[in-house]
Amino acid sequence: MLSEERPENVARIMGPNVVDSAIRQAIAQCWFALPDERKNADAVKAETRRILERALRDFEEDAAAFGIT
Repeated sequence: MLSEERPENVARIMGPNVVDSAIRQAIAQCWFALPDERKNADAVKAETRRILERALRDFEEDAAAFGIT
């Protein structure tokens, strides 16, 4: 494993900025995917939350299935 691929280095390099950027991109993609008649802040928030909650449920289910705590 290359030294820059070590978990502690990856975490340091990525940091919270990468996560923040990915979330903002997902929100923008949700906006663009909505039909014109639903393009408003409330609809984007609702759809983003719905998708996030589904992803978190899947994450928890996968963690349980694979014995990850």
